Amino acid sequence: MRKPRGKSRSTESSTEAKKKWSLFRDIPRVIRDWKKQIMQQMVEANLIHRMQHDQYRKKVIRIYDGHRGALLVRTSQLSGHIRYGDRLFRRRQFDLDGAKNILDIGSGAGQVLSHLLKYSSADARITGIDLSRTMLERARKRLQSNRPRLVVSDLSRLPFPRDTFDCVTCCYVLEHLPDARLGLQEIARVLVPRGRVLLFVTEDNFGGAWTSRFWKCCTHNRESLLDLCQSLDLELKKEFWFTGLHRWFRAGGICVELVKAAPQPATATDFDETSATPATFVPPMPESALSNSGLRVLQSEPVEGETSVSTRTRSIVSSN
Repeated sequence: MRKPRGKSRSTESSTEAKKKWSLFRDIPRVIRDWKKQIMQQMVEANLIHRMQHDQYRKKVIRIYDGHRGALLVRTSQLSGHIRYGDRLFRRRQFDLDGAKNILDIGSGAGQVLSHLLKYSSADARITGIDLSRTMLERARKRLQSNRPRLVVSDLSRLPFPRDTFDCVTCCYVLEHLPDARLGLQEIARVLVPRGRVLLFVTEDNFGGAWTSRFWKCCTHNRESLLDLCQSLDLELKKEFWFTGLHRWFRAGGICVELVKAAPQPATATDFDETSATPATFVPPMPESALSNSGLRVLQSEPVEGETSVSTRTRSIVSSN
């Protein structure tokens, strides 16, 4: 039995009309997204992509050594990051139970270190690293604790052997690298299999663009970053939001817990004491320069698990 042609044509016309209306209806959304991207690009700093890596690295050190770094704790308090971070650990949303060797990357003035000292087990070994020696001195004075070992080091070339830590915290540091893969590879290298990572990163939205402008860092797309983590066998376990309001407005950045999958095969990026380049690190400060602050710099001290002193330049800030 032949179908009436009129009805078929009517259905096709209706479908075409719906498609046209759908495209027309999406125009305001496309315009809003376009305006948002333009505004974001106008606000976001692109210094990280306009300078050589060593130059940019020195610029970051100067920023954190200066007045902005001195105000870091206060700005973290005003933004609620310290309060929300404490709640994250207190409620065991990120559980430190069982962590015996913890690395905090980008320790700054000790915001995350203070939570690690408070909520980790008493026998857990805690190491904090930062590009800025000045920030680590501020952290030591603020924490008033000899427990964490503070190391002047670079995320892109961590001075630790493979499979050293069972827990890593890296909060708002990855955006200071021109290539996030370098930092994530290093995290995966020093992390033991099934080790966990608490990762906070500035997101590519309007709020993140203003953060980028203030701290001269870049921003990251959530989907692209998680895909990159997956490619490095850092598997997503859960996403965090500080509050429901943060979730609604997509504020606070990308906050996730990652777990390292099966052991990685040996690659050219593995820890190699003979090929490391000391020139990429901050030169150690003489002991006399720290005498007034009650701190000393220990150069080239072997990390637990190393068979010899690493040629990667490292200075460890500890109490006398």
